Amino acid sequence: LGESELDRVSMLQTLRELNVDSIPLNFLVPIPGTPLYDEGAGIGAEEALRSIAVARYMLPKKEIRITGGR
Repeated sequence: LGESELDRVSMLQTLRELNVDSIPLNFLVPIPGTPLYDEGAGIGAEEALRSIAVARYMLPKKEIRITGGR
């Protein structure tokens, strides 16, 4: 939460080096009236799709699990 694109790429590089089997990408779904919603937390759909695409490019043979939290 609050990481930059560079932070996400760095995380993916580390996961690639560790040769993990599965990568969860968890996206915050801010709910109106909650503290994180009021702070403007979360990323937009375009940035989320870009993150998924970069993960797939960097880890083409690994399972990528897309999850959402609130």
